[in-house]
Amino acid sequence: MYDIKKYINNYSRITILYSNCHKDIYLYYMKKIRSWGKKAKGVDCSILESINQLVIHCECIIVINEIDIGGINLDYIFHELERNNKVIYLDFGRNSEWKDKKRIFSINDTKLINRNRKISNLFYGCKNLSVITREGTSINFELQNSIAVREDAVSMIKEKILQFPYGEIFFPIKAYTANGILKQNENIVTIRNGVIVKNHQITHVPISEFGIGTNENILPTVNLTSREKSLGTCHFGFGSNKDFGGTIEMNIHFDIVITNFICYETRNNNILIDTAGINNIF
Repeated sequence: MYDIKKYINNYSRITILYSNCHKDIYLYYMKKIRSWGKKAKGVDCSILESINQLVIHCECIIVINEIDIGGINLDYIFHELERNNKVIYLDFGRNSEWKDKKRIFSINDTKLINRNRKISNLFYGCKNLSVITREGTSINFELQNSIAVREDAVSMIKEKILQFPYGEIFFPIKAYTANGILKQNENIVTIRNGVIVKNHQITHVPISEFGIGTNENILPTVNLTSREKSLGTCHFGFGSNKDFGGTIEMNIHFDIVITNFICYETRNNNILIDTAGINNIF
């Protein structure tokens, strides 16, 4: 299991949010944290009706897996908690076996840091990008800036919201510049002028993020919100991006993960990433 000791060293009072289906993981971390000399308490999120019921006097909150507090969006919960606390999110998935959890949560930090740096450098100076797949995805968009946000052991020490497992780079997409189609299995999303205009689930939400997964220990098929971090995948985020350099501010953010993709510069067709060879290159 992930050793989060270095991320909570500066805090003495820890709160762990958990649900009953992950009580074993909660007990594991409660024992660990107390052995490190920290004061820790657990809160079963199923009995909370709002985040206002949380005791705000704690310094650091650890969230185990997806939680549901009064039907509030998970990203909204994070940002509300972030106002007063450091938030660590442990995404163990709903049905993963222990062996899968151990694989997912064991990553060579040095290797991942170097990979993130190399892939980020590929995009430096790029502005207009296109992504295509054989399955039917075809989209072009403009980056808000070409300096990637990197998610790895170095960058996360400085952040107030940490997600484990980590492993991705991502960029804010400039508002209302994207056009095309995203296809994820049977889910087809049509984007026009940066906004979803055709989808059976949701419309009128702006596309806001382009990211690339860099963690080879996460399979793209696992039942995790962190499958977007799987090496060889890319993902497009919708909703808010103001907290990582964009201009869109909303109380919603969700992602669509794309596999087997090619990303290239729109103006000169220069291929930046072809996932058929990503493991060999990086």
